[in-house]
Amino acid sequence: DSEAQLQEQLAAATPLEKASIYGRAGLWYETVATLASLREVSPNDANIRMQWQELLNSVGLEKVATKSFSE
Repeated sequence: DSEAQLQEQLAAATPLEKASIYGRAGLWYETVATLASLREVSPNDANIRMQWQELLNSVGLEKVATKSFSE
């Protein structure tokens, strides 16, 4: 069962890995919410910032991909 497999992967994943798992599963809102939460907690983390930019670039939101949340 793919849902059980997804839950198993999520249970063993770090928060950043969870964002990737959600993305691969096509769960847009969960992917965005997870990455947004990580960016708030660690705004200077280059890996999180890169994944955020890649996600937004993939859907044509390049102009907002590099903006901070406070802008």
